[in-house]
Amino acid sequence: MTISRRTLAKGTVWAAPVVIASAAAPAIAASPQCQRFVRGQPLPAAAFEVTYINVTSEVQGGVLNRLVYLDFGFKISADAAACGVTSGSISSNNSGGTSRFRLSNGNTYNGTNGSRVPANGTVGRTDGTCQSGLNGTQVCGTTGLSPYDLAGSTRTSSTHVTGVSLYRSVTVQGYGTSVIYLNATTFPSSGSPKRGSGFSVTSTPLF
Repeated sequence: MTISRRTLAKGTVWAAPVVIASAAAPAIAASPQCQRFVRGQPLPAAAFEVTYINVTSEVQGGVLNRLVYLDFGFKISADAAACGVTSGSISSNNSGGTSRFRLSNGNTYNGTNGSRVPANGTVGRTDGTCQSGLNGTQVCGTTGLSPYDLAGSTRTSSTHVTGVSLYRSVTVQGYGTSVIYLNATTFPSSGSPKRGSGFSVTSTPLF
């Protein structure tokens, strides 16, 4: 049987896109953006995003340091999810690190206490125990009965929290343990709760 040049040319045209597609797939997987998210290694700060940080109560007890109660939530970022971080458990706590708080007097303070506040969840699954109305929240926590004690913040009864840099030690299944800070740079002076804004996640505290 003889194959004509026309038949051979048609076969070449249809085969070409298959070759191109198979060559493009490894390039996407090895893109610089996705090279940040390596299984077995700690995830960078860019793998996470804040969904909310609320100051639920501030207490100034005479000459004692200010006590701050927080609710917070975070999740896997869209960038990390697009690069394959799409499943597994998330466990986090604040053991071994120090959160930072900024008050309206311009000073910043270490947040002591807040002992072992857990925030655990599942990648890609909205946690029903988290703050309602916040679609996609995967992990949440509250300082509850263990508020943050702002060390050295005496004589500050007329001030309020204006910024939070919240320490978290986070382990996502299949990856190493990451140290991140959940940040909010603005809080209103009144209201209950005081809802933060200006969110970011960094590998070191903002202030």
